[in-house]
Formats: sequence, C-alpha cells, structure tokens
Amino acid sequence: RTREGLAGSRRSAARRLRLASRHAAARGVGGGAAMASSAFPPPPPYYKLYAPGASGEGEEGTAPPPPPPVQGEYVMFGGTYSTVEGQGPQLPSLEEQGVRQLFPKGELVDFKTELRKLNRSLLFKFMELLQVLVERPSEYARRVEQLGLLLRNMHALLNAVRPHQARATLKHLLEVRLKEQRAALEDVREQILSAEAVLQEVRAKQAMQTGGPTSQGAPDPAAS
Repeated sequence: RTREGLAGSRRSAARRLRLASRHAAARGVGGGAAMASSAFPPPPPYYKLYAPGASGEGEEGTAPPPPPPVQGEYVMFGGTYSTVEGQGPQLPSLEEQGVRQLFPKGELVDFKTELRKLNRSLLFKFMELLQVLVERPSEYARRVEQLGLLLRNMHALLNAVRPHQARATLKHLLEVRLKEQRAALEDVREQILSAEAVLQEVRAKQAMQTGGPTSQGAPDPAAS
C-alpha cells in the first residue's frame, strides 16, 4: 500500500507539473521577457521537467528535448551578447560615462606607473577624508566624490589591462606545459639509457655463459 501511495503521489505531482508548465507556456511570453531583462532573474522553472522519471514524449512524458545551441546574439542578465568574437558589447569609456579621466589618453599608457600614481592619490584622499570626518564632518561629501573618481579611473585602467592579463596567462600556461613536457621527455631519455645499460649487462652475461666474444683469442684444440 505504501508503494502504491508513493506511485500515486508521484503521478499526481507529474500531472500538476504538466498543468503548471502548460499554464506558464500559455501566458509566459511577457514573463519570459521580464525574466530575460531582469538583472538577477530566478532560475527558470524548466529544470523541474527533468526530474528522475520525467522522460519520454507525448502526454505521459514531460522532459522536452535539449534546446539547440545559441547562434548569433543572445540576452543574458539584461545585456546583449554575441557568439561571434569581436561583436559583443564593448566596455564604455570614462568619457562615455561622463567621468573625468585622470591618466593620459591613447593606447601607449604605462599601466603600472599610472596605477601607482592613482593608488598614492587614493591613500592621500582617504587620509584627508578621515581628517575631514574628525574636524569638519559636514564636508565629507566632496572627499567621497574624489575617492569615487580615483576608483573609477583605477577600474578603467584594470579593465584595459585584461587583454594583456589574458595573453600573459596563456603564455604562462604554455610555458608550464612546455616545461612539463620537457621534463617528461628527459625522464623518458633517462629510462631509455638505464634500459640500454640493463640490456648490455644481460648480453654480457649471456656471452660469458655461451663462450662468445670472450673465447675468440683461445687456441683451437682440434688444430693441434
């Protein structure tokens, strides 16, 4: 009876799930658009269709086939992306964001030097903020705005360094793999040399037992 009750409850749950999915599909056009444009959307309810035992097709089966791979543009967390390299969204510059740029413009930027300058200015402005909070608390807003400007410039510089970081990371991974392969090759060579030494010892022992090269200089008793 217990097994029959569990089976009945599972069947009723599957029926309710099918009805809920049909109801959601009937009115899910607007909800799907809202979910796609939400910054932090909840998990889609479709994962419930892939529960254990929810397989097959037709009225009794609830698991749909997997969706085809996405090609071209798609929307994720409110942003439009593309599967084609170079056609995705580009990070807006400081000028496009309406933020004053504190480091030199152009591609030839010494990121290390500029980040150090901004970091020193950030520490100085932070000490000024602490002093203002003690002596003139009503004037803290200007110092906070200056700190925000420095942090936005540092963020922009760090984002500009991402391609260099990716290339350096790839280079490091390739160097590590090359080093490991060379070490493995050197180990194989050492094993080959040790195996050749063992084979020569075995051949020498066999030659001594069969009277091979060691008896070439002895006189032939049949000749006398």
